Amino acid sequence: MSYIEALEQLEAMIRDARSVPLSASAVIPRGDAMKLLEEIRATLPRETEQAREILEERERLLSEGHERAAHIVREAREERARLLSQTDVVQAADQAAKRIVEEAQARADHLAMQADDYADAKLANLEILLNKLLRSAGKGREQLRRRLDAAQPEVAPLDLEDSGEISGPITPINPDDYQ
Repeated sequence: MSYIEALEQLEAMIRDARSVPLSASAVIPRGDAMKLLEEIRATLPRETEQAREILEERERLLSEGHERAAHIVREAREERARLLSQTDVVQAADQAAKRIVEEAQARADHLAMQADDYADAKLANLEILLNKLLRSAGKGREQLRRRLDAAQPEVAPLDLEDSGEISGPITPINPDDYQ
């Protein structure tokens, strides 16, 4: 199950939860909710690890391209020096060396562009997934806020001095603490 599906199930569970009378609270099956949160927690690190691997692969491809280009340039210079020593083929050697250097640079440029394109595509996919996650969390908060606003005449809202932003480190939930 993807983390998006798990979030959607959690959102549905919260939306469909039975309300506690005279309260803005709702009854949610703890085991089911914890299972979905564990699924989300297990999936997100994989996505992050994939992004890191993509960046490492990009760097490796760029490094290989530069090494290959440097090797081709060295070979071209050596070939050029050898050909220059032969007076009857000096012009041909010079032209061949220039062509080899240009081909090496073109290959290196092409490899770099491919690596950048690959990394960009993978990062774009990750960005899309993260945006979906943020939208899903925002929708859940909006639904909860509407319920709280609708229940406001019945129950006074809590006076929390929280802007909704994370103000400290997130502490992982240990399911064993709730059993």
